[in-house]
Amino acid sequence: MKRTLFLALVAVALVSSTSLLANTTQGLTMEVTSDVSYEEIKVDELPAQVKEAVAKDFEGSEILKAYKGSDSTYKVVLKAEGAKKEVIYSKEGKKIG
Repeated sequence: MKRTLFLALVAVALVSSTSLLANTTQGLTMEVTSDVSYEEIKVDELPAQVKEAVAKDFEGSEILKAYKGSDSTYKVVLKAEGAKKEVIYSKEGKKIG
């Protein structure tokens, strides 16, 4: 009898702790802030490496707008697969985000 009661208490404790953990993590959010400011540039002013990377990464896409970041990154707004996408590249053409 004592063993059954002990097992029942352990089971209740496990369920309670799992439920508590689920409720705790459910409300977690992450806020990402960026100190990078972007200034619009002409698409022709994008480095060749960035243009080549866009052509490779998003074959058949069209670059609609381009921006240069205060950290020397480039934000590219493009139309790919029927939707607008915003992608960030380094000046070397490496996709960052």
